Amino acid sequence: MKVRNSLIIGKFYPFHLGHQYLMDTAISESKSVTILVCSLNSESIPGYLRYKWVSEHYKNNNKVKVYWVNEHLPQSPEEHPDFWDIWNSIALRYCPKVTHIYSSENYGETWANKLGINFRTVDIDRTTYPVSGTRCRESYINQWGLLNSETQKDIGLKFCFVGAESTGKSTISKQIAEKLNLPWVREYGREYCDPLIERDGLANFKLTKMDFANIMINQEKLIRTKDKFKILDTDLVSTCMWQKLMLGEINSELLNKTIDQYNTQYIIINYKNIEWEDDGTRRDEEMREWQQNWTKDFLIKYNKPFVQFNDANNIESYIIRKINEQV
Repeated sequence: MKVRNSLIIGKFYPFHLGHQYLMDTAISESKSVTILVCSLNSESIPGYLRYKWVSEHYKNNNKVKVYWVNEHLPQSPEEHPDFWDIWNSIALRYCPKVTHIYSSENYGETWANKLGINFRTVDIDRTTYPVSGTRCRESYINQWGLLNSETQKDIGLKFCFVGAESTGKSTISKQIAEKLNLPWVREYGREYCDPLIERDGLANFKLTKMDFANIMINQEKLIRTKDKFKILDTDLVSTCMWQKLMLGEINSELLNKTIDQYNTQYIIINYKNIEWEDDGTRRDEEMREWQQNWTKDFLIKYNKPFVQFNDANNIESYIIRKINEQV
C-alpha cells in the first residue's frame, strides 16, 4: 500500500464519536495523521478546550500529531478571494508531505483537488454515527452517548460555589448534592493547605507558585469526571483568587485554564447575612468583602454566569430548574 500522510481538519465543536470514527479510520489506513483543530474566538466552546479533548484522546498514539489553529481564517470561498490558497498554505505548514485528505464533509474532495492529492471520504451520510456538532451544542444531554469521553469530562453542567469564605459553601453544596443525588467535587486546596497551616501556624502560612500549580492540577483532576451534572465546592476561580491574594499576581497558565472552564454556573452566597466563623484557617471577617468583590469582578470580566443568593433556601430550586432546562 502506498504510504499515506493524512490530514484531517475541523472545528470538533464539540469532539464527538463521528469525529473519532473519522480519525480512527485515517489512523488505521495511514503512516501518519495530522489533525488540525481550528477555532474562532467568537465560538462558544473555547478552541483550546477542543484541542485538549482531541490531543488527550490520542496522546499515546505515535502516529498522530494534533495542532491548534487559532487564527482568524475565512470560513468559505465567499469570504475571501484567496480562500483555497490560504487553506492550502495552512495544510502544507502543518503537514508538508500530506498525501491524503480525510473528511466527512463535501468540501474535503474540493480541497484535496486544489492541493493535487487524494481524498478519502468517511461516513459522509452519518450512517455509522448519526451525530453533528450542531445537534450536540443544541442539547449535549440528548447527545451524551455520542460525545467523546474527553469531551464528557468538561461539557457536563457544573454548579460551583465561589466567593467569600465562611458562608457555608462546602456544607451547603455537599448537602444539596446528596439530596439531589448528584456528584459532589470537594475542594482540593483546603486539604492541601490544612496540614501546612497546622504545621506552621496561620501567621506563617505561605504558598509558592509550585504549591498553586499542584492545587490547580489536582483540582482540575477532581472536576473532570464524565458526569452530566455535578456540584463543585470550588474550582479554579477560587485558586486564582488565592494566588492573587497571596502572591500578588495570577500565573498565566492558571488564568487561561480558568477562563477555558466550560459550562459552569457560579453560585455566590451573600456573606453579610452569615456570621463569620473562625475555624483556625481563615484570615479575618474583613477579608470576606475583598473576596466577594474580587470574585464578582473576575466573573464579570471573563463573562462567567453567576447568581447571588442571600441565603441557601433558594439554591436547590435554582439548580433543579437549570437541570430541567437542559433535559
